[in-house]
Amino acid sequence: MALDIVRSFKFPFQDPDWVTKLVVGGLLGLLPVLNLLAVGYVLEVMRAGTEGREEMPPWEAWADKFVLGLVSFLIGFLYLLVPVAVMVAGGAGAALGWPGMPLFAGGTMLAVLLMLAVAFLLPMALAHYAATNRLAAAFALGEIAARIAAVAADYLAAFVLSLTASVLTGLLVAVPLLGPPVAVFAGFYFSVVFASAFGMLYQRGEAGAAG
Repeated sequence: MALDIVRSFKFPFQDPDWVTKLVVGGLLGLLPVLNLLAVGYVLEVMRAGTEGREEMPPWEAWADKFVLGLVSFLIGFLYLLVPVAVMVAGGAGAALGWPGMPLFAGGTMLAVLLMLAVAFLLPMALAHYAATNRLAAAFALGEIAARIAAVAADYLAAFVLSLTASVLTGLLVAVPLLGPPVAVFAGFYFSVVFASAFGMLYQRGEAGAAG
């Protein structure tokens, strides 16, 4: 069954409490440290997707949401270590002299490519963690790659759409007055939508990973 992205965009509005849930998530996203609660909420949406459910959970069990958000942040941080290290190494090599700019440019380009690769893998890595509740599962690259391969076309489409949504949300920030607050809530809404979509793709990719 192909990914129904229109359905993914609609599902949050099927919850009778969708306004409250999105407003709470958007507001929490503005607050340092407490924004981990919003991240944890999004991971709960993704977990529901891995179980075949499109669901916005209630705002309760706050400690659990905070832990999920913290672990999600840790996974993202660890994934970014390699591209950041490559970029730093390229800059350090250029600062030391030879071969100067070519080394820096090459290191920067490689780091950008690695960051794109990380961005591409990360949704499935987070889904694997959400489904298994094991931190190590987020770094089981073989199984993650197999699940992506099993739903490659839909996964790529969801990835491109999620990047597009991120860019549009970023552009909203530049709009005077209403732009920034709208961007906050739009960003949380898009996070919920794509968390569910990637969770569903994870479930569909199970057969490919098993094979």
